[in-house]
Amino acid sequence: MKKRRVLIIAHEYSPCGITASRRPGGFVKYLREFGWEPVVVTRKWTRDNCNFDESVVPNLPADVQVHEIFYPRNPVGLHHLLTQFVRICLPPLHPWLYIREGKKAIDEIIRHGSFDVVWTTAPPANSMDIATYAARKLDAPLVVDFRDVLQWIPNIFVRLTMPLRILHERRMLSMASAITAVSNGFARTLKLRHRCDPITLSHGFDDELWSGVPVISTPRFNLVYTGSLVLGKPNLRP
Repeated sequence: MKKRRVLIIAHEYSPCGITASRRPGGFVKYLREFGWEPVVVTRKWTRDNCNFDESVVPNLPADVQVHEIFYPRNPVGLHHLLTQFVRICLPPLHPWLYIREGKKAIDEIIRHGSFDVVWTTAPPANSMDIATYAARKLDAPLVVDFRDVLQWIPNIFVRLTMPLRILHERRMLSMASAITAVSNGFARTLKLRHRCDPITLSHGFDDELWSGVPVISTPRFNLVYTGSLVLGKPNLRP
């Protein structure tokens, strides 16, 4: 039976060594067992722009097509001015170079074949812009996945720009054939915010990430390690 093809837009992806890379990486790693052939669009991650860790998703299939988008961390000249304008005035579209280069990648990819579905995971919110562009071009259904949802306002800038962020979400989700969220709480927030009906699709566990050492349980309490307390430098190994 011919495998169906899924176009995956994921800004965070191996070898970017953060937790966000594991959800799309897990999809890519195991989708073939369910009859799907994934093609990935992501940022070009190097040792200079991320916590570089090729083992963040162990044993990713080497023959999966991965289209890497390059854009500079600190653009200069006109690109710098536009980047700052978008960051302040249109924050859901930041970084805008990711959208521009992502659409170029989509145009090149679809020249070589069609897809049965487009799947994207957010944040960043502008992954949805690239995904909706791809879905329109392909006339394919779009699945939008939320690993995180803006519920708790971290600072006054986010508070002031929340209407823009929610409006952007609503526009993007109007194109979606299905919406998924990592938890029931996130799904509930999206349902109330956009009057949609998200599906909860929680994280799974990859057996290859476990050391095989049994969990030590006590009748009093357990200490559970879930990541580093130093933001930006998590140690993802159990």
